[in-house]
Amino acid sequence: MENSIEDQSLNNNALLEKVLLEVEKYYINQDIVGTVLEYSPIDLGIVQNQLDLIREWVKIQKKLSKNQDDYPIVQKLQEIELKYYKPIIYKLVDKEDSNSLEDLQQLFEDLASLSSSIGEYAEESDISALKYYSDAAIFYQYQYAIKQQIQLESESKIDYTNLSNLKQKMLTFINKDAENTTHDVAAEIEKNKTKLDEIRSNTEQKLTGIDRLADENDAANYISQSEDLFKEIAFNMKGFLNHLHEEAKKEMGLESPCKYSLIGLGSMALNQMTPYSDIEFAILTENNDYKKDPATKDYFRNLSHLIHFKVINLGETIIPTSRYGLDMSHLVHPGVNFDLGGKTPLGRIDGDKPYDLIKTVEEMMWYVRNEDNKSEHIDKSLPFILEKVTYITENEEPGNEKLVKDYKDLVKDFLQQPSADNPTLKNHQFRALKVLKEGSVEFNYLQQNSNQLLA
Repeated sequence: MENSIEDQSLNNNALLEKVLLEVEKYYINQDIVGTVLEYSPIDLGIVQNQLDLIREWVKIQKKLSKNQDDYPIVQKLQEIELKYYKPIIYKLVDKEDSNSLEDLQQLFEDLASLSSSIGEYAEESDISALKYYSDAAIFYQYQYAIKQQIQLESESKIDYTNLSNLKQKMLTFINKDAENTTHDVAAEIEKNKTKLDEIRSNTEQKLTGIDRLADENDAANYISQSEDLFKEIAFNMKGFLNHLHEEAKKEMGLESPCKYSLIGLGSMALNQMTPYSDIEFAILTENNDYKKDPATKDYFRNLSHLIHFKVINLGETIIPTSRYGLDMSHLVHPGVNFDLGGKTPLGRIDGDKPYDLIKTVEEMMWYVRNEDNKSEHIDKSLPFILEKVTYITENEEPGNEKLVKDYKDLVKDFLQQPSADNPTLKNHQFRALKVLKEGSVEFNYLQQNSNQLLA
């Protein structure tokens, strides 16, 4: 007979003690900042025992939460990730034997399931669940990458059912009236990867021709064709991002609450992008009246999360080093992903800096003007990266592109004005010198540290 919740509650402490003992028995010894000092040996089968215990602990926490407020369970499940799963990640992440890889892919599947559960409880508490669903998608990508590594000689295909379920949860969260339909995520992933591969293949072919010019010492043509290729890459990647945006917008099944435009930032705006670069972009909105209506206040954030989900499913988004204090890019090779530095509509992925890039033209200009260095205190590069933007959104209603033109005109006018810090210089001159000076100081600091290490 199954134990009652009350009985399980009485056994909570005992189970927790057991989990802690099992995990900490083989725990990686760490100092207070998380630096790994030594690895404890792994006994075969021990990791699976630990994972089984943690799963049981998660189940009990979920059952107990039915008699509690939802928000504490969100916190409890988040604590489970760091207290119980993190040490096992440290234990396995650099192992290459088949048993450890099997354990690691199971671990990432568990973390994906945990993040999805956090999303469900967050949803009930009116907290945006989409971030947690995106986290789950990233964990699944790690699981798939490891599974493919294990099955190098196997022809078995990846089962994307979990991602299909995640997508349905996201769409239902975004639009409560959305039909509960089956989503062919596998076909979507294949289609989007093929589009990206075509851009990369075209780039490689043209690079081969440009390399010949270098061998022939034809500097003028080499420079000219290189510039043309970078412009073409930026154009193609803007088209790719707009394709993901159009897909996401259609799947949401909601009318946009106002006119808006996607604008490219960073290497995309400067025509310096590669087909492997981070995606940096923002959203300009006609107004922010939509935020007054609970039904539309999160429209653009939800749209951005859905675009992010599609980018994650390209399989090139890494878990930030800051999450566990580990670089795990050897498991999933980074490529096209949302900029980890926060130059996307959602702002910083890890939420350590409170801002987003879903703004009206005037609100975005507040970042650019950087009065009293206020926006620079949020992110030191934010005022400068927003100086140069490019129009992404195509096939939109008339007037959307005007948002970008109005924004560019305001930026240009501001940069030509005398600097408040030094009236003898214009803003663009003062800011250029400021960036150069600060960059030189940073370079000298890094060079001194490097010389000390080599001494």
